[in-house]
Amino acid sequence: MKSKKNILTGSICAIMSAIIIVALASRVKFGQLESLSPVVIIQVTIWLLMIALVMTAWRRGIESGELRDRLLRGRELELAFQEQALNAHSIVSTTDPQGRIIKVNKKFSDVVGVNESALLGRKETYLYDSARTDVFDDIIRTTKAGEIWKGETEFKRNDGHIILTECTVVPLMNRAGQHDRNIFIRTDVTQARLAKEERQLIQCLKLLPDDVFMFDAETLAVVYMNASAARRTGWKNDGWKSRRFQDVVQQPIEGGLQKNIDILKADQLAIWRFETDINGCQVEVCMEAMRTPDGRFRLIATARDITDRKTVEKKRNELVSIISHELRTPLTSIKGALRLVTGGAAGQIEDKVKLMLDIAANNSDRLLSLVDDILDLDKIDAGDMEFSKEEINASDLVHEALETYRYYGAEMGVEFVATKSDQDCTLIGDRKRLMQVMANLMSNAAKFSHPGDTVELGISTSDTHVRISVKDQGAGISDEDLPKVFARFGQTNSAVNSGAGKLRGTGLGLSIAKAIVQQHNGRIDLKSTLGKGTTFFFELPTKDGSKDTSHRPASGYVQDAA
Repeated sequence: MKSKKNILTGSICAIMSAIIIVALASRVKFGQLESLSPVVIIQVTIWLLMIALVMTAWRRGIESGELRDRLLRGRELELAFQEQALNAHSIVSTTDPQGRIIKVNKKFSDVVGVNESALLGRKETYLYDSARTDVFDDIIRTTKAGEIWKGETEFKRNDGHIILTECTVVPLMNRAGQHDRNIFIRTDVTQARLAKEERQLIQCLKLLPDDVFMFDAETLAVVYMNASAARRTGWKNDGWKSRRFQDVVQQPIEGGLQKNIDILKADQLAIWRFETDINGCQVEVCMEAMRTPDGRFRLIATARDITDRKTVEKKRNELVSIISHELRTPLTSIKGALRLVTGGAAGQIEDKVKLMLDIAANNSDRLLSLVDDILDLDKIDAGDMEFSKEEINASDLVHEALETYRYYGAEMGVEFVATKSDQDCTLIGDRKRLMQVMANLMSNAAKFSHPGDTVELGISTSDTHVRISVKDQGAGISDEDLPKVFARFGQTNSAVNSGAGKLRGTGLGLSIAKAIVQQHNGRIDLKSTLGKGTTFFFELPTKDGSKDTSHRPASGYVQDAA
């Protein structure tokens, strides 16, 4: 438009100059030049000077316009390069004042894993974790006030992983000075943050005396191992970098490796403990799942050499087994003799004497029960315990246990009840051994319940498994006591403190119950809340799922949040 105006102005000046020159030329031609007055000549001169000035200004205008156009083209080119550089290195999005997305660059779409068309019109909170929307609210308040917001943001990729970013949000105003839109400029710092946290974690792990391994939960690749673990495996320098979990633990994992990892990741199990062999050495492994800032998981496994402990346990078990075999026969004779005497076979006895004989008979029963438990464990360890498996209705098993131990519960001051359930299924198992499991769980619940409490027996089913549970209202079990629950001769603090006035167990019942359940391709576990009670449960394959061991869950324990 300006160039057209310049051209029009130049044309008018040229025409006027031409008219004046033609007029003067005609005067000269007809000899009338001397008749011109000085005033006319001055006016003509002024007009010519003005025309010359206009022509000069017109030319300068054209030159300045061309210069301005060149500068604008250079500025536009510079801005284009700046935008290209920004898009190459930053995650950029534009939103309206309320945070609805108007535009995103390609890097934004690539990082988030969502096409631009699917993002337009959505609020940026769509990408935020529901627990972190307070950051978005702070951004909106700050930019609404016309101020620049700087800070850290994190949002979810389409695949669920978290992206950590350093973010600057610039509010843009329209010509009327009103808040028109926001520009979000982000830099991905996820890898830098992960590397920093991993370095700090590794520095801590280096100080541990045990073997420490770190695995990627998805690929099971070895991410790190300390010097002790490297010595155990025999891998020198960086020889572990191409290794995986299966290269460290080559033996089959009870319950399936992936199943146990999934349980850890779902927070259904705080610590997974298992025993295995690493390069010919018996170790106990404690594994935990750690969530990284980007939402992925690392598996931290510590392995402790238990060779000496196993040797001592073996010798102790052999000794206990020998003693138990030697004790059982005389104990049986003592028990029989005491029952005969208290039954009047030797004649009438005084009440005080009978009371003492009853105490002796009860304690001989308890001692004989302990010997039987030890012999059962000996059979389990030797693989000699016999199982006669048959089809068993789960509801029938629970009701049989309920009727069998109802009077034991009354003696302990608690009531056993079965929760109503329409779920019913058939499992394959040894009825006698499963009743032994029920007896251990029910007696355990009765011992640590308060007088007048109710102990609930329940059944639930899945496609492949049936779960039978025993729920009490006792004191619960603390975190520090959880590892002792299924250990042999294990006694928790709650067992010691809550069992006052009641018979204390031998510490073998739950260990035997666990072994029996595992022989049925199942698992036994518990959920406990301090001050509210404990639920023990065991899961067994149903008749249809008994041949499928791929879903066999892990043995462990779970602590409910208080």
